[in-house]
Amino acid sequence: MLAARVLLAVLLFERLFGAENAVREVPAYTPSSVANAASNEIGALAANTIAYIKGDGLAFVTRALQPQDVPASGIMPTVLPGTGVRVSVGNIAAQIYYVSPKQVNFLVPANLRPGAFDLQVFVDGVVGPRVPVRVAESAPAFFEAPEGYALSARADGSVLLPEQPAEPGEVVVTYATGLGDTAPAQTYGQIARSAAWIRNLAGARVSLGGREIDSDDILYMGVSPGFAGLYQINWKIPEWADSGMELRLTIGEGKSKEGLKLAIR
Repeated sequence: MLAARVLLAVLLFERLFGAENAVREVPAYTPSSVANAASNEIGALAANTIAYIKGDGLAFVTRALQPQDVPASGIMPTVLPGTGVRVSVGNIAAQIYYVSPKQVNFLVPANLRPGAFDLQVFVDGVVGPRVPVRVAESAPAFFEAPEGYALSARADGSVLLPEQPAEPGEVVVTYATGLGDTAPAQTYGQIARSAAWIRNLAGARVSLGGREIDSDDILYMGVSPGFAGLYQINWKIPEWADSGMELRLTIGEGKSKEGLKLAIR
């Protein structure tokens, strides 16, 4: 009986005082710790972009989004169960992919217009500082595979690798984020249920080795159904393409990071 009471006292102490003291740690981060999750470029954000913020005291647990966290409506949660972590951009709650004490991955709200906004992190009611971020019309960024290649796949879903490259003339799918508004527009926080082309298709350019891909070879450029914040480009590799050529994407004033290649034979 005495041992049980001692254990109860310890648990109550940790609950009432230990947790309270832990909550007093204010989340710490700066504008330079907010980045595009695909390119790791600081401040490269647009509406419906997958991003992250790094810092200290950002969560008490480590947890990633699970299928059961998403209801039948397809609206992603703004707080993962059991974490108490929230992110707001322009006073709009962002959807959360992942939390840990050092990093939080989130979706820039799809209904934000271009402009300057404050970002804040909340951990169980403890509020971090307001830091300024800028949301652009587009912030195109390819997801990266190892060795400096843009993440791409064949029509059958197999990933392009240096040892399994694509052939000139083959149709591939390259994955990105930050491509901006679509038609129809994306619903706030909702996983895309169908294809939707980017709105500024006329201002979009894909190039290999500095040479622009013919628009007829861009078969689709828009959201990737079944995901939130993920875009895909379905395109035909030109016959003149060669290994080692730099792959770039430009949409309006936004341009993807330099140095990425496509695995081509």
